[in-house]
Amino acid sequence: MRRIVISFVILLGLPLLFVLVAPKAIPSRSDGCALTAFDVGQGDAILLRSSDGQDVLIDAGPGDRVIDGLERHLPYGDQDIELLILTHPDADHIGGAAAVFERYDVRTVLESGVTASTGTDDRRRAAQTAEGSLVKIARTGQQFTLGEHLTIDVLWPAGEWMERIDPTSDDLRNETSVVVRATCNGSTVMLTGDASVDVEERMILSGENLQAAALKLGHHGARTSTSSAFVRAVDPQIGLVSVGANNRYGHPTADVLERMAMFNVSVRRTDLEGDIQVRSDGEGGWR
Repeated sequence: MRRIVISFVILLGLPLLFVLVAPKAIPSRSDGCALTAFDVGQGDAILLRSSDGQDVLIDAGPGDRVIDGLERHLPYGDQDIELLILTHPDADHIGGAAAVFERYDVRTVLESGVTASTGTDDRRRAAQTAEGSLVKIARTGQQFTLGEHLTIDVLWPAGEWMERIDPTSDDLRNETSVVVRATCNGSTVMLTGDASVDVEERMILSGENLQAAALKLGHHGARTSTSSAFVRAVDPQIGLVSVGANNRYGHPTADVLERMAMFNVSVRRTDLEGDIQVRSDGEGGWR
C-alpha cells in the first residue's frame, strides 16, 4: 500500500483546506478529466478521474455493481481510490461500499457523520474500519485538493445546522447529504446526493459559488429536489440522472425533466444509456 501524505492548513477566517498528495501513475488517457456515472440500477455511483490519475468515487450504489463499473473504467492494475465520498447512509448510496473497501485501497473517506441502524450501514462501517481509511466529516467550507488538477469544495452540510438536528433521525438522512462542487481539469460538476429543495435553498442563501457545467440531479430526479432556483444558480449544461430502469418511484419525474428542458439542460440518464461518461473540454465544460 503506497503512503499518502496529508497536510492540514488552517488559516483564521479561511476555509479548512486538505491537501491529499499521492504519487500515482498517469492514466492511459490523459486528455482531461473523466466524469462517469455508473449504471448501478436505482442508486448513485459516480467516478471522477483527473488527468494525473487521481480518483474520487462519489457513493457506491445499492450493491456490488459498482465494482463492475470501477473495473470497466479504471486502468488495469489501479487499485487505489484517493477519496470516497459517501453522501448519506441510504442503501442505494452505500450498498456497494463494503465491496469497494474489500477490493480497493481507499485512502480517505468523506462522509456526513450520520449513520443508519441497518445491516447495510453496519457492514459498510465494519469494512471501512478494517480498511483503515482516513475518515473526514464533511462540513461546509472544507476544500480537498488531489494532485494538480482536482479540487473538491464541500457546500453541505453546514456545521451549525447539524448541531441543531437529531442526526439519528431517518427522516433527515437526505437533508444531511454531502454536497460538493468538484473542479477537475478546469471543468466543474455539482454532486448533490439526495439533497432536497430545502438544502438547495440554504446553499443559495449562503452566497457560495454554485455554478457548475454539470449537475447530478438530486435524489435521482425526484420532484423533492432540483428546484428551478437551484438550476438557475448552478446554470449547468449537462444534467446527469443516476436511476434504475422502470423504477417504482417514477424517477426522474416529468416535472423535473420539463424543468431541465426549460433551462436548456441536456439530460443524460443511466437507465437509458447505461454508463455515462463525459470529459472535460479544456474550456470549463464537458463533452
